Amino acid sequence: MRRKYLVAFTQLLAWAAFIFLPVLLFNTSYHDMLEGPHGPDHPFPAPPPLLDIPRIIFSTLLVGYYYINFYILIPRLFVKRQYLLYFVCILIVYIILVPLPFIIRFRDFHIPPFVYNFPTLVSFFVVTLIGISIRMISEWSRAGESMKEAESERIKNELSYLKSQVNPHFLFNVLNNIYTLATIKSDRTPDAIMSLSSLMRYIVTEADREYVPLEREFQHIENFIELQKMRLSETTTTHFHFYNADNDYQIAPLLLLPFVENAFKYGVSTHQPSEIDISATVENKILNFKVMNSKVSSNKETIMTNTGIGIANVKRRLELTYRDKYDLKIDETESTFLVDLKLQLT
Repeated sequence: MRRKYLVAFTQLLAWAAFIFLPVLLFNTSYHDMLEGPHGPDHPFPAPPPLLDIPRIIFSTLLVGYYYINFYILIPRLFVKRQYLLYFVCILIVYIILVPLPFIIRFRDFHIPPFVYNFPTLVSFFVVTLIGISIRMISEWSRAGESMKEAESERIKNELSYLKSQVNPHFLFNVLNNIYTLATIKSDRTPDAIMSLSSLMRYIVTEADREYVPLEREFQHIENFIELQKMRLSETTTTHFHFYNADNDYQIAPLLLLPFVENAFKYGVSTHQPSEIDISATVENKILNFKVMNSKVSSNKETIMTNTGIGIANVKRRLELTYRDKYDLKIDETESTFLVDLKLQLT
């Protein structure tokens, strides 16, 4: 609201200067502009500058014409490329507007031809050109903002779609784990269900946000890891280390989870040694997140093909949310699969 008042006040000052400064700075009156310099014997002596009513009337009429041109003629004709009709309209306005000060001042409808002179034409042309310039800049700016809003909305919708893909995939994996515990009648099944409830609560309340505290995201991943551990055998070892997870740092929700899911899905075995190592450090607002898992023999042929959708999802989210603020490296050897992500936090 204050900005609107400031703009209105600025325009008022500008138009006041436009109307009165020529009267104060130049000795030539409207009479001189129409009839030539006044001599001492001129029947109508030139008035003092502050009393040059015709010039003030002419300038005031130009102000009114500016707004008619700006809000009616330009958007309805010029912007729509009806240039000939626009030119005809402003020509009619010029023919009508210029003699009005003469008519008002002298109450004479017999308009002399010298009324349409070079100074009045220049003044009219300058006001017209200013109106066109400001309006077109405004139109281009509005078009640019509309394009930005449309692009922002498109990105927002795409991010929502990508997040919606994460949730069912995550839920499917967790339910599989709980099913495994239930089939062996594990005493951990009730705890697993409570852990799932906590995980789902986080997804429901945080997933739609643009950013969440990094510490809360780490807690969510830690809860997921603890749930996964319930089904692991002694052949699998896990290491999980988070450092400097300050609450001041923010991150896009559920961004890191797919890497952790893939590690537990394709890096564990009940009959051969396997290892999962997850670490995260923050230094100078740069998150270094690493996930390393063993490639067990049953999954060596399918790990890259089956994780392709999840990794592609994360890559797209990184590109949309962080663009030039991340570095993702994925390395695969005969025995290990490593994800190394460096991300600039907000």
